[in-house]
Amino acid sequence: ALSFIDSDWTMLNERLARFYGIDGVRGEQFQRVTLPADSPRGGLLGMAGIAMAGADGNRTKPVHRGVYIREVLFNDPPNPPPPNAGEVEPNIKGKNLTVRQRLIQHQQIASCAACHQRIDCYGLALENFNAIGAWRTEQDGEDFRRHKPVPIDSSGTLPNGESFATFAEFKTLLLKQDQRFARALAEKML
Repeated sequence: ALSFIDSDWTMLNERLARFYGIDGVRGEQFQRVTLPADSPRGGLLGMAGIAMAGADGNRTKPVHRGVYIREVLFNDPPNPPPPNAGEVEPNIKGKNLTVRQRLIQHQQIASCAACHQRIDCYGLALENFNAIGAWRTEQDGEDFRRHKPVPIDSSGTLPNGESFATFAEFKTLLLKQDQRFARALAEKML
């Protein structure tokens, strides 16, 4: 069951394998494929479809991704936002803030901070996946292609106080919460 969090394999057809940069997969049928040792793709969170679900086509939405992780992996959805919460603003003309920078600004609002500190870390850990689920090391989308490349910062601190610097470290910390995941999976199955 922990393969939902991380694995050394995934299910691919030729088209998806090409998108992931994995050679040797032929045909339209999905098949189990062993991943290269340096691939971030193992587990649900490494799937492009999951990353796309937490994006709007132009930008990533770490809050949506964070809520997904809490709901799906841990059966622990956050409380709904207050009716007037609104969304984290997209970049406005003349400002090229990363999603992380905009979320940090949003967390300065006292009524938003308490919830976002327990959601955003999960979603920001997935920032290496762009709006269509392609792996990236620098910001793209929202006119970042026209400016000096900004490296992705996928670091964070989980609500339990454990910190991570990379997506791989994040998955390792999630695997340490195996009992929490197992309970959530059992609850969902029941």
